[in-house]
Amino acid sequence: MNDWPTKKKLKIFQRKQEQRQLIKSYPGYIRTCQEVLYDEEGDVEYIDEGISVHTTDRSTARFNAVLNPQSEHLMRHRQRRLQPFVTNTHFMSKDVIQHLIYLLKSELYNAHPNDAAIAAACLLSLATGLSPMHLLQFQQLIDEGVLIKSKSHKKPEYILRLHLDITEQKVDILKHHQLNQTVTHDLHLSSSWFEYIVLHESQHVLMVNDINKKIKEWTVNQGIGSITVEKLQAQLYFYIFHRTFNEYIAHVLSGKDSDHELPSSYYNGVPTTELNQNYLIYLDTLDIKETKQEIQIVKNQFEENKQNLSLRFGSQLALNQNYVSQFFTRLHATCSDKVQLHQHLIERINAYSVWMWHISLLCLTLRPRENLLGNYSDYDLRMKLLYVNDKKNSRSRKDGRYIPLPQFFIQAVKRYIQFLNTVIQQYADLLKYVFGKRITLQDLFGQVIFYPNDLPSSAQEWASKKIKIFALKRSWVNDYMEKHQLSSLYNNWLRHFDMNILMEQSVAFNVIQAIYGHDQRNQELFYRYSSASLPQYINQFTQSIDRMIKQLHIEHLSISLTTQNEGLS
Repeated sequence: MNDWPTKKKLKIFQRKQEQRQLIKSYPGYIRTCQEVLYDEEGDVEYIDEGISVHTTDRSTARFNAVLNPQSEHLMRHRQRRLQPFVTNTHFMSKDVIQHLIYLLKSELYNAHPNDAAIAAACLLSLATGLSPMHLLQFQQLIDEGVLIKSKSHKKPEYILRLHLDITEQKVDILKHHQLNQTVTHDLHLSSSWFEYIVLHESQHVLMVNDINKKIKEWTVNQGIGSITVEKLQAQLYFYIFHRTFNEYIAHVLSGKDSDHELPSSYYNGVPTTELNQNYLIYLDTLDIKETKQEIQIVKNQFEENKQNLSLRFGSQLALNQNYVSQFFTRLHATCSDKVQLHQHLIERINAYSVWMWHISLLCLTLRPRENLLGNYSDYDLRMKLLYVNDKKNSRSRKDGRYIPLPQFFIQAVKRYIQFLNTVIQQYADLLKYVFGKRITLQDLFGQVIFYPNDLPSSAQEWASKKIKIFALKRSWVNDYMEKHQLSSLYNNWLRHFDMNILMEQSVAFNVIQAIYGHDQRNQELFYRYSSASLPQYINQFTQSIDRMIKQLHIEHLSISLTTQNEGLS
């Protein structure tokens, strides 16, 4: 039997629509290609639109002039983010950067003060990822808090302040238990380059085109290609990412802008030492004979300011391991007591559900949502995988993701299923009497039993129509935690904690992105052009989570076999 689809079947599941639009007074046209795929039931599964411009005109300047800003932005964005370094025209090799620095340094010494200021701004752009246009007006950056100007030994020092615009910890008690202590980090810059900008005499605000023209004038016939402001800004991001293959660190050090939005910035954290180490290695790229003195001064400034190197930079909602371990110790003690045979049936079922809620959040990096545990049939314990689609309003992706199941979680699920099966067998008649039907494993899996006031004890109280089964949800769990005097925390705090631990254990960043559902469309870990390994994806994650569980000293719930009365009188 042939499994390959026929041409007729392909036409049913795939349709392409092409449109051409001629460009007025220009020998070319814009072609858009829309691709629509359908699933077996005829629903739209994937829509993508590509834009290409075709022309016979050899004039680059004239070609650029006819492109509308939207098309230009789209092509540049896709080029910057999706293409490999070797084919990305914005990437500059080390020898090109160093030759450019040599040319810019020459302009510092030999050019008019206005040109020297532009050259200095370009050098600082390579070092900071900021636009030369903004650096020429650096006083405004100081007012905005992007640059910090301080005086040391009667000479101004300039610092680039990295800042994460994320939710800060608002619970005072938890501020002492934060895993990451700060959302800002300072990078030292060469103050001598700023001195040339201070001498800038012109009151005219230079635009990007003005600076690009000046750079073109300096680099003509130098064999280093076309250099633009955008290229200068991109190098810090490229080189850090090329070194670490960690988008989080690359975004942080390059000053994450609106075009480089990264969801993980809200969860992640790294030691400040790691940021400094990667930045100093990048500075070596800018270190040539002509800049050796300035670069060495900057390195010395990093060396002199080591007092804050023990800090971690990142999410304020991630708590340290000691606190998390204590939290689960208290939760384990409470739930372990409530699931024992002498406790009320409803208390036992609800306590185990609360325990599994937190274990699922901890082990699977899930978003806290209603019916978190889902259906029992969703879990493939043999393949050790769970399919999750917990963010259906995502603009970047339409499908969910497969999460590998760590060994600890598999054992927890098996124990939970065994507990529910025992309850269903022992109290089959009572459950049928209360809910009017025969209760199965699927009816209780990931569910809690709601009762109006006090726990029912008499037959009349058990017959109340207000006793219902419903899915776990955040508000109910929060009320349960408060009722039993357990810590009431941010709903998403375990997701923040997990990502920091995975980063700390050197899990590949693309694996973390895939686990969290943060990989963008056409950049998924197992995209058709990806070389990612499935064993790497499964093993790196599951081994790291199981290692984390051991570090936190978390144990499974256990039920004493001593037979006691149920307390249903």
